[in-house]
Amino acid sequence: MSLDMLGSMNDAGAAIWVALILFVALLIGVAVALHRINRLKGRLRPYLHTFETASVGMTHLTLDGRWIRVNQKMAEITGYPIDELIQLTFEDISLPEDIARNAEMNAKLVAGEIDSYSMEKRYRRKDGQIIWVKTTPALARRSDGSPHYFNTVIEDIDALKRSQLALQASEARFRAFWDNSPFNQSIKDTLGNLQEINQTYRRTFGIPDSAVAGQSLSVTHDAAWAPQVDEFDREVLRTQTTRTADITVPGKDGEDIIIRVTKFPVFDSNNEVAGVGGVSYDITSQVRAAQEIREREERFRATFDQAAVGIAHLSFEGQWLRINARYCEIVGYTESELRKLSFRDITHPDDLSDDLDDRSGLIAGTNDAYTREKRYIRKDGSPVWVAVTASKTDQSGSQEPYLIVVIEDITNRKDTELALAARAEQQAAIMDIGQRALSEPDLDLLLNRTANVITKIMGVDFCLISQRERAGSAFSIIAASDTGRKYIGWPVEPRIRHLKTVFEAAALTPVIFHRGDPESPDVTSPIMEDIGTVSAASVIIAGEDNTPRGILIIHNRTRREFTQDEVTFLQTVANILSAAISRDLIASDLAEREEMLDTVLENAADAIIVADARGDIIMANRASEDIFGFDHAAIVRMNLRDLVPITYQSASGNSDAGPRPQFSTREMIGIHQDQSRIPIEVAMTQFESPHGTMHISLVRDITEQKSLQSQLTQASKLATVGEMAAGIAHELNQPLNIMRMAADNVLIRADAGTADLSYAQENLELISEQAGRMGKIILHMRVFSRQDTSDFAPFNPGRAVRNSCEMMRGQLELESIALDIQLPQDNHAVLGSESQLEQVLINMITNARDSIRETSPVGDGPEVVGSISVELREDTEDAVVCIRVRDTGGGIPDTTLERIFDPFFTTKEVGIGTGLGLSVSYGIVNAMGGTIVAQNVDGGCEFMVELPITQEEEDAFATALPTLQAQEPR
Repeated sequence: MSLDMLGSMNDAGAAIWVALILFVALLIGVAVALHRINRLKGRLRPYLHTFETASVGMTHLTLDGRWIRVNQKMAEITGYPIDELIQLTFEDISLPEDIARNAEMNAKLVAGEIDSYSMEKRYRRKDGQIIWVKTTPALARRSDGSPHYFNTVIEDIDALKRSQLALQASEARFRAFWDNSPFNQSIKDTLGNLQEINQTYRRTFGIPDSAVAGQSLSVTHDAAWAPQVDEFDREVLRTQTTRTADITVPGKDGEDIIIRVTKFPVFDSNNEVAGVGGVSYDITSQVRAAQEIREREERFRATFDQAAVGIAHLSFEGQWLRINARYCEIVGYTESELRKLSFRDITHPDDLSDDLDDRSGLIAGTNDAYTREKRYIRKDGSPVWVAVTASKTDQSGSQEPYLIVVIEDITNRKDTELALAARAEQQAAIMDIGQRALSEPDLDLLLNRTANVITKIMGVDFCLISQRERAGSAFSIIAASDTGRKYIGWPVEPRIRHLKTVFEAAALTPVIFHRGDPESPDVTSPIMEDIGTVSAASVIIAGEDNTPRGILIIHNRTRREFTQDEVTFLQTVANILSAAISRDLIASDLAEREEMLDTVLENAADAIIVADARGDIIMANRASEDIFGFDHAAIVRMNLRDLVPITYQSASGNSDAGPRPQFSTREMIGIHQDQSRIPIEVAMTQFESPHGTMHISLVRDITEQKSLQSQLTQASKLATVGEMAAGIAHELNQPLNIMRMAADNVLIRADAGTADLSYAQENLELISEQAGRMGKIILHMRVFSRQDTSDFAPFNPGRAVRNSCEMMRGQLELESIALDIQLPQDNHAVLGSESQLEQVLINMITNARDSIRETSPVGDGPEVVGSISVELREDTEDAVVCIRVRDTGGGIPDTTLERIFDPFFTTKEVGIGTGLGLSVSYGIVNAMGGTIVAQNVDGGCEFMVELPITQEEEDAFATALPTLQAQEPR
């Protein structure tokens, strides 16, 4: 081999050796590196295990927020698998509101301002749920100190955070309730120092918004009453019971106010007494209002009973309702005697008309009050002058309106004319008690909503509200939360019924119950058993007099402790509900009364009809249908005149002003559905309603009564005819004698041959005239004695007066009794029965004759032993015709005067009088819409009949009694 080849081989071998050496060196380096890597892995293995199995989330993030590594706990917290989470950034699962704060803090880490930080933020899990987490990032740096990545620990704090938020919300609600409560609220420690007061307390007492914690009442209020309250609080701490008291304290303006204070022990978490809580509210206005009402009542009663003037209350019908002693003293009657009379009975006849006018104006509302001077007739018959002031009570109230009459005896002043007329002033006191109105009129809705609110706020399973039954001591559920609606109507039946802590008024202490707790009162009931109550709390809903009206109770199916604040909250709610229940009880009472009134109206035997001012019928009861024959629907579409036509008008002729209120009963004619006429008795009054003036008519069918009255009237009429027999015989005998004398004269001249035709004609005319007079007397007696069955019609009362007197004149002349008749030239007609009015007048003239017989000797000559005057006059202002019959028969005893119109009452001897005459006369006059009164006058008695004038013309073709004329002497 050449040297060149050898040299070449040597070069190639050297290269191989070099390569081999390098390869070996590389293998050695790789082996060393692998060794070092394995050794490093061995060192990192515990850390990696910790990272993967940690109980908190751990992540490595790039500086731009991308996940490098996440552990399994982080996947569980976010709800994403690890492979999906690695594809996201932390911003993808963070709420936008938290990203800015997160980025700000990361920037401080990168800048080296902080080493790490902790932050509470929210993640949105893969299922969309928002959860709270606590993140604690730290920054990993390279060996040269430059930022490398974030190493973050994430803790799931969702449950804790939500509990904290719920607690904060609960505290906020309680704070809002505390500060905005309408009651003064305070808390004191066991040493008597204030810990906290609410804003209402500060406003009530004028305490500035400065700290009061640690201050005593004496320092805070600087008041003399503080020691009294401190002693009250110490008693609450000593007895560990709730106590209530009313105290008087100065308010913020310095004036005393009355507050109702309820103090109760406050317990800490160890159930140890930590202080005293207080709830109070201002009751000054209620106390003072009640006191003012009592004082007013006492003043009114003292004024009424002890007044130096006479005071009386009269109904619109003129009956006495209340009379004081001075009134009785002035008029000379006892109270019991006055109650049997009306004001008309003791008013002087000359003053009665004006008095009635003033009174009518007062009742009708044209005058608010009136004052006038008038005369009363005392019990002993003497007149007494009085100044009368009358006013009317408000008709808008629930009571029937009445007249207030004040009288002052002015007899001395009137007799001596030494002073001007004095007027007594009377003011009507009107007390209007306003009741607090609540915003929710529906009690059930209010209570049920309240129950739901309590259930939600306190986090209990059920809230039930019971109410005490009105009759008895039992309670039943009236409202409940939505979870307990099935228990509405269930009775509350405790196992031990005599528990004072629940059902007696003396103890209004809240009751806490825990099943199985030997210290808890055994108040289990069927409701508790059905619910499965484990814990419950109840408070009493007390009325104003502290009597239990209901129970507010909450139930929980698991054991639950109730703090004193929660019990106080329940008691406060119960106090507020008490007013609502009170209002509902009042509304229930009103509804029951209205139902009872409807029942009374529908079952009344008399028709009751309500009409407006035009007479249009608004309401009618069932009896209205029975009397008039129309159904209810038809009646309420009619006018009152359709059923009861107005059969007379006032003197002015105005009949279109609607129904005229009548304040006493009168007889009228009603129209049945079949157009038949029904005799009815009607009483009408009026009242003011929100829809204007309303009229109430009480209507009674008196068909049977009228039939009996007609028979009684006919019997009385026939008795009168019998008593008139002697007078009638005298009236017929006188024309017979004249006729006989005339005939004898003609016969005598005829026998003597001196008779001529003119003389015979003159005597025949005289005989004819007297025969006609006898015919009129007989016809009048036939018509008079006939039973009157016709309806009322207009007639001339003057003719009835004249006929009555002429029928009695002959009999009176036989007994030497003078009869004086005073009639106007003309007069208006009245509505009624002419023959019945004649019967009334004849009865009064007959009674006058009998009185004169008893007091004077019967005359047997021309000497007059007594006189009777009959006078008719008209009062156009009052639209009445007045007929007076006065005699000189000595009068009627006062003890008898008030009974003369009673049926079967007579002053005559047994067998002489029937006692029906004046009673029948009273009924006749009353049926004609008039009045009849009797009074003693000088030397005798006077009867006065007043009948209303009608504008209807007398029917010229109606059957009327013939007019009798006095026999002219020849």
